[in-house]
Amino acid sequence: MNTTLLQQLAAIVDLAEYTNRSQAAIALLYIHSHLITDDIATKGYDFSVRSTLPVGAGLGSSASYSVCLATALLQSNGYLSGLEAAEQRELINQWAFQAEKVIHGNPSGIDNTVSTLGGAVMFKKGEKIEPLPG
Repeated sequence: MNTTLLQQLAAIVDLAEYTNRSQAAIALLYIHSHLITDDIATKGYDFSVRSTLPVGAGLGSSASYSVCLATALLQSNGYLSGLEAAEQRELINQWAFQAEKVIHGNPSGIDNTVSTLGGAVMFKKGEKIEPLPG
């Protein structure tokens, strides 16, 4: 995680009121700054995010946002083309985890993994998160 970049992005976003929205905006800018391609840089894009998941209720709203954000940016910039579905999900999950790190600091990776893969996962601290079959 590039902390200097995070500090620069935080200076752009109005942090007078450090809210969930400002954290979401910083995550967007952070992921965007790593994935932007020349083609998109000249065209630009608009994002609209709507959700009925309550924020701060422990239902994974930030993880679902992070997965949608990562998927949109990866797809828009052409990173998912030519990859198998499992490779796409892994790449999406990796970038969603980066967004979760921006939002939460030190997340476990469980929420973004479940939001990316669906179903249930097995988690043991210090070990890889594994999807449960069935």
